[in-house]
Amino acid sequence: MTTLQENELLESSLLKAGSKIKGRGEDDSAHCLNYTVTKFKSREAIRPGHEMEDFLDKSHYLNAVMLRGIFQNSFKSYLGELQFAFLNAMFFGNYGSSLQWHAMVELVCSSTSVPKRMLSKLDEILYFQIKTLPEQYSDVLMNERVWNTCLYSSFQKNFLPLTKEVMETKYPELVGKDNEDDVIVNGFTGEDNYEEDNDEYKPTIAGGVYYQKSL
Repeated sequence: MTTLQENELLESSLLKAGSKIKGRGEDDSAHCLNYTVTKFKSREAIRPGHEMEDFLDKSHYLNAVMLRGIFQNSFKSYLGELQFAFLNAMFFGNYGSSLQWHAMVELVCSSTSVPKRMLSKLDEILYFQIKTLPEQYSDVLMNERVWNTCLYSSFQKNFLPLTKEVMETKYPELVGKDNEDDVIVNGFTGEDNYEEDNDEYKPTIAGGVYYQKSL
């Protein structure tokens, strides 16, 4: 079983290659894993008048669109889908689930404002996920760029100590590269098109905003 994101990537590749084959359209959702679609450069993610802010910092997309909107103020539901995607990736080798897992991790790491308890819980979850993941799956299911960005140059790089420790211990060949020149997380999916108080939710604010160095 595939995901909608996988189908879109496949259809886009086929179109670029000159193929006239198209997806199933309205029937796609019935044959796909129904994950929340994460598009870093969509109209939902980037507000008119806030293009630069929302491009560099995904806090609006994470908090207003995802957590408050789609997940109805429940970061536990967000992390639940993240865990579901990981399990499908690990047990079934599902590539689309790996994409979803990475995208949900990356969205949190590319936001300066994240619910405090969400960060500590995410760190704990990722620690056990990576510790459990069979090492032979790393070439297929682990995205080197995402992990290096999240652990060494993202807004939340200092708030994932358990994840960083297990990654450096288990996959030293994948991590340890501080990409200081990277723009903070541009989106794991590689999209090219821009489409038009409870303490539990008190955000943790990262210390700074990082911009790409001029050449």
